[in-house]
Amino acid sequence: MLKIIDRKSVFKILCAFLFLVVGCNSTDKTEKNITFKETAAEKQGTLLVVANGEDFVRNGFITKDGWEIDFTKLRVSLGNVVAYQTETSFDPDQDQAINSKLAIPITKEIKVVDLTQEIGSKNLTPQNLTIVKKIMVPVGLYRAISWEMLPTNDFGFEAQTIFLQGNAMKNGKKINFELGLSVPTKYICGEFIGENRKGIVTKDKSTELEMTFHFDHLFGDNNLPSDDELNLGALGFQPLAELATIGNLRLDWQELQQKLDSADVEKLTQAIAGLGHVGEGHCKAISL
Repeated sequence: MLKIIDRKSVFKILCAFLFLVVGCNSTDKTEKNITFKETAAEKQGTLLVVANGEDFVRNGFITKDGWEIDFTKLRVSLGNVVAYQTETSFDPDQDQAINSKLAIPITKEIKVVDLTQEIGSKNLTPQNLTIVKKIMVPVGLYRAISWEMLPTNDFGFEAQTIFLQGNAMKNGKKINFELGLSVPTKYICGEFIGENRKGIVTKDKSTELEMTFHFDHLFGDNNLPSDDELNLGALGFQPLAELATIGNLRLDWQELQQKLDSADVEKLTQAIAGLGHVGEGHCKAISL
């Protein structure tokens, strides 16, 4: 004999069923939210911050006034390196400041790098680039970078920002040189300009952010016309050669300021302001 279930009992059964269904769905949503948050936190890639002195530094070159330069060491002191994610591109010639949505400190302490070194693996990074720091960062497009050249005593000179060591040849005359320069400068730069785009960080991938140093701005380039803008602004090597004694030249910035005429000191100072680049992209230089 079939048992008749009253309306009140049916209602209780339906409520219990709905509670189970809603309860399961609610739990599922919570689990999905937790999973999503964990996944977002893990969205990081590797940023390889590198310094590049280009072939002028690694292979040598001929200055605007005919001196053949070969560097054995060329060291720069880097501090307060910061990488930026921005909503739009930063133009150092137009924009006053970097409008960043994320700023990642790369290194706060002073780090000395030798731009003559050929560091790197074909599997990890192009050769001839000096690695400043390898760091895990959030994914995204890093459109800007800034760094400072700060005085250090690590060059064998006191409180210098750049150390140049090598030799110069012209008409059979050879000069061995060691030069210290101390012009503390902050470079604020936009996106890398070159054959390959840089600064795009994707999950679990490695990409580069490059600081480029154009030392032809200091000495000029014999391959360019004498009235080229770069050569007009460069010091060249002849004013330095005239300070050498018996084929040797060893001077720090303080001594150079005393021995060079004021116009050459100003030209060298301005050339250092134009030293920092991102590939072929210009940077804003601020004296510190």
